[in-house]
Amino acid sequence: MKIIITLLTFYKKLIIPASITAVLNGYSFGYIAVLTRADKGESISLFSTGAAAVSYLIFSLAFQYFVYECKNANEYYFYYNLGLNKTLLWISNLTISLIITALILTI
Repeated sequence: MKIIITLLTFYKKLIIPASITAVLNGYSFGYIAVLTRADKGESISLFSTGAAAVSYLIFSLAFQYFVYECKNANEYYFYYNLGLNKTLLWISNLTISLIITALILTI
């Protein structure tokens, strides 16, 4: 239970910026699709869930790199003292991001 709470503490710095970026990318890709097919008279959604899901996966990993590798590199010592090394944190971020990406795609 302690490890799960620690992983959630680690992930809470990543989920909000990755979610906001994914939503913005979903709307921007949907808007681009509407603009490119507006003259054909097709009905197109203004939000692209596929683009949002893929961008969530990419940006959650990118934000981990920028937040924990570049900006707060010393925070890895905090998680290491709690029993989580850097590799486990990267794998857990990838796993949680893949689960959230699959949930976004099923919507």
